[in-house]
Amino acid sequence: MRAVGAETHPRRGDQVSEAAPDFEAVFLAHHDRLVRLAGLLCGDARWAEDAVAEVFARLYRRWEVAAIDNHDAYLRRAVVNEVGDGFRRRGRARKWVNRRVVAPGEPAWDESVAERDRVWRAMLRLPERQRAVLVLRYFEDASEARVAEILDVPLGTVKSTSARGLDRLRQILGDDDDAY
Repeated sequence: MRAVGAETHPRRGDQVSEAAPDFEAVFLAHHDRLVRLAGLLCGDARWAEDAVAEVFARLYRRWEVAAIDNHDAYLRRAVVNEVGDGFRRRGRARKWVNRRVVAPGEPAWDESVAERDRVWRAMLRLPERQRAVLVLRYFEDASEARVAEILDVPLGTVKSTSARGLDRLRQILGDDDDAY
């Protein structure tokens, strides 16, 4: 890191006769104009500040080795690129969110959560064995044979318990529908 006011070392391609500008001087000379540029490009003051800060942070990391002849042009191009990258990042984020948006006809996220909660509350009203069979069979996706093995009961018991449990669950959920 270079101390403010300290002599600068020549960079690659620089002539020793001309002193390289100090990072702080370049920052002060260009910052406000770059923020205005970024603001015009993206239409958001905070995003503009972030874009310019990112550009200067990248430049600072490379300051000693960067051979930049025209800081103004370099920084403007970097800001344009950074804002453009931000649009692309936001576009990808929007697509990601839109994939999570429910298709027409499907319940919204909060409705889905409410429905899962309603089903789980109904499951809690089932007898313990019915609940265990249904959880293993449908939530854990275990085969009937595997459920029989886990619970140490005959396969026929799993089948009949599952059928009775589903009937009872439908009855409870149907009763809940009548309550609404």
